[in-house]
Amino acid sequence: MGSITNPPNYGQIPPSGPPRRKWNPNIYIPAIVIALVLLWQFGRGSKKVYEAADVGVARFHGLMNQEGYEQIY
Repeated sequence: MGSITNPPNYGQIPPSGPPRRKWNPNIYIPAIVIALVLLWQFGRGSKKVYEAADVGVARFHGLMNQEGYEQIY
């Protein structure tokens, strides 16, 4: 046990948190590429859906302007 003039030697103070991990491109780069491919595929599919919806909306508004309510119904 140490005294006031001679404190005990406890060694180095341990780091405050877990060691920081380094960026590993072997994991993150393929994950980013896969995410971009999936986004491209979903975006391409949704573009076709929006184009089909635009055609339907144009037809609907055309029938509304011609008062073709029976055809709409």
